[in-house]
Amino acid sequence: MSTHRDIEQKPRYLTGVIDVDGALYRIERTEVTMTAHPSGKKILAVDETKIKLIRSTKLDPS
Repeated sequence: MSTHRDIEQKPRYLTGVIDVDGALYRIERTEVTMTAHPSGKKILAVDETKIKLIRSTKLDPS
């Protein structure tokens, strides 16, 4: 049983660039599913095949 609830919505699409701990990712146009967490935060879910690494600023430990 999930504690998240779906937010009633029409289809929404997302395109953009995000920074996750120093790594840049491009999100190609994809449909987004948005849910609300009990804390009040929103959770966006996208098709992971549409997420492409652009570059990482992390140093290679080897």
